[in-house]
Amino acid sequence: MVQRIEEELLLLARKRQASQWPGYRNIHEFHNGAYEADYISPWSKSAHNLESGIVILGQDWASEDFLQGPFNEAVARFGYDPKLPTNINLSRLLNDHLQLRFSDVWATNLFPFVKSGGMSAQIPAAEYRRAAVEFLMPALEIAKPKHVICLGAGVRRHFGSVAGLGKMPPMDIAISKPLELDGVLVHTVAHTGALGTNNRGKQRVEEDWKHLADRVL
Repeated sequence: MVQRIEEELLLLARKRQASQWPGYRNIHEFHNGAYEADYISPWSKSAHNLESGIVILGQDWASEDFLQGPFNEAVARFGYDPKLPTNINLSRLLNDHLQLRFSDVWATNLFPFVKSGGMSAQIPAAEYRRAAVEFLMPALEIAKPKHVICLGAGVRRHFGSVAGLGKMPPMDIAISKPLELDGVLVHTVAHTGALGTNNRGKQRVEEDWKHLADRVL
């Protein structure tokens, strides 16, 4: 079963690798393809446990400015930079509240291509929705997870608009009330980067993940 799922997800990865979206670049275009992966998102290099039933859903993987910089061996190896606050916080929260390592879950991103500019550059909502239709929704249909954990309001908003979850409610409500999508529970938490954590408040983030663990475990 897992092998079949992996084979079907690989076809989506191959589709992403062969795609050229105007205004965006593909991952293999940087540092002679060293960051490329046989996944929709290189994030899955370190987190591809499809049997966990848990998907961590990020917004987008990387930007042109970041990938054009000096070669980052950790990013090439792991599919992410372990030193970035977003990843440090995510790993700690998973461990502290769900007793899980990053490698114990499946992690992917809503938008699988490389955006122009810096890591905080914006991507139009229509592009997120298109990416969700072409890559994320088929991937979820293949893997059939039990839980999708959206990192941040933007992820929940764009994913929800394609999945038919309705308009994004205020963040407090989105966090406190997961929604069901064809048997999948869709959870929302604050983005684990510095901005998302500070906006939500560190104590509230801890409480959110404690309640998340009650629903997931």
